[in-house]
Amino acid sequence: MRKSWICLLLVLSLAAQGCANYMYQGRFDALDSDGRQREFVLYWSKTDGVLWPAKAGPAVLLTECGIPVTFDQQPEGIVFRGSPGQDAPVDTDEGSAGQVISCGAFIGATQLKTIEDGPVLILIKCKPLTGDFAVQPRRYLQARPEPYRIEVTSTKAWSLFGKTPQAPEAPPCDPPP
Repeated sequence: MRKSWICLLLVLSLAAQGCANYMYQGRFDALDSDGRQREFVLYWSKTDGVLWPAKAGPAVLLTECGIPVTFDQQPEGIVFRGSPGQDAPVDTDEGSAGQVISCGAFIGATQLKTIEDGPVLILIKCKPLTGDFAVQPRRYLQARPEPYRIEVTSTKAWSLFGKTPQAPEAPPCDPPP
């Protein structure tokens, strides 16, 4: 009798350690910052524990033949902050001198952990700058005044020890002619 209680307690404690892991992703085609049609992948992971609150992020936007862009959870929402000297608002050709600027954001969502399958709106407000010594130009999703609408779906996996799902690969690069 005592062994059955110990086994039951062991099983319950292991189950309490488990969690559901989600990988959210959406693929779409759009223009990159050089004006070329490219494939893009937006993704993020979310972990929903049995005994602890859900956590998610960051969200990453991958660009065919480009650089990844990261959207982090900030007090003002889910934002992409540009790198000083490497990103600039579309109306200027100069990077910010040492200050971090907001280059993009999720519209209508403030926490990645609350987003469900369906459309996600993101806004890009900057362009990448490429220096004279760059091996290859920096590229990401083209800035525009209206947000991009991306259909996002999730896959779910159960894990006892909180294994993060495999992130998607960047779209294969088809260099321009």
